[in-house]
Amino acid sequence: MEKHNPKAAICSDCHTDHDVEDPAKDSAKLAITKSCGNCHHESLKSYTETYHGQINRLGYAHTAKCFDCHGNHGIQRTDDPQSSVHPNNRLQTCKQCHKDATQGFTSFEPHGTTNDFGRYPYIWLASKLMIQLLAGTFAFFWTHSALWFYREYKDRQARAARPHVKTDELLLASITGAFRSSGASPTLPSH
Repeated sequence: MEKHNPKAAICSDCHTDHDVEDPAKDSAKLAITKSCGNCHHESLKSYTETYHGQINRLGYAHTAKCFDCHGNHGIQRTDDPQSSVHPNNRLQTCKQCHKDATQGFTSFEPHGTTNDFGRYPYIWLASKLMIQLLAGTFAFFWTHSALWFYREYKDRQARAARPHVKTDELLLASITGAFRSSGASPTLPSH
């Protein structure tokens, strides 16, 4: 507002107009996070797809929210050296919650999305490879199952003309076996 930017946030953009709650309450934290999405649609969408955002969507306020990383009343652009999410300050910001965080920890992309190759090429590439792997696996097993069913169908057609159980042979085998055990010679009945 000091720079006469009419798009700059004012108090009621983040807080409510009349029913102002204590920002330390969980309900206020969740409401403020939703309010960030009123102006930052894409950022809120990508945030809600992360671990922190999914827990937040369930109604729990104990995970990182927009203002935990970006600040509240002194928010700066990411490329501003004073910003809490500037690459030089990001580790200290993460250490507020993750005490043992090291420099590699800050390689995490909190707003990484699978549809923005320009900003997140590795995430985009990994998502496309996983989709291909999944599609290839399903295609292989569907083809395998279809061929198996076709083979089974052909086997059943080939066996349809002949009986599954040959009763004449079973009768002959049982008669022969009975006579062998008694010591007599078998005579077959005539039909």
